[in-house]
Amino acid sequence: MTDIWRDTAIRYLGYTNELGEAFRPMIPKSWVIGTYVISTGYALGDTADKAKKEWDRTKSSKKTLREGLNTCIWQLAASVIIPGYCVHTIVALSKKGLRNFKKGPIRKWGPTVLGLSSIPFFPHLIDPVVDYGMENLDHYVLKPMLVDDVFEDSDNLIGGESSKET
Repeated sequence: MTDIWRDTAIRYLGYTNELGEAFRPMIPKSWVIGTYVISTGYALGDTADKAKKEWDRTKSSKKTLREGLNTCIWQLAASVIIPGYCVHTIVALSKKGLRNFKKGPIRKWGPTVLGLSSIPFFPHLIDPVVDYGMENLDHYVLKPMLVDDVFEDSDNLIGGESSKET
């Protein structure tokens, strides 16, 4: 089955904030914010899709919450926060480094070109780090909290009666 959030062109919506950060020196701040809205919307859309699929498969509130949290945290970290920060930093530092150049195409476009050229490397550099962090977060926090019954009777959070007798 095709995952529209990861196997189609919709996937590229997750990169819009990186483009916004690369073009930050040349576009209004409101446009940069708009790119974050788009990429965050992508992350939340993928989260909702994965949580719904888990609910349809298991009908377990705990497993659905765990899947939703895993997807949301991973997407926000790997698609929005870390790459956005990296491109922002690359652009800001290159802008500072090019400030002694006379006004011209290098000074104007240099930071944007450097920011854009860094984007293809992020999946290879960032995703493994986020994967490692998420494996540990899931193993040591989410799984014990949501599967090992830290929350009493939380398997019936979404609709239905409590199975616990009073």
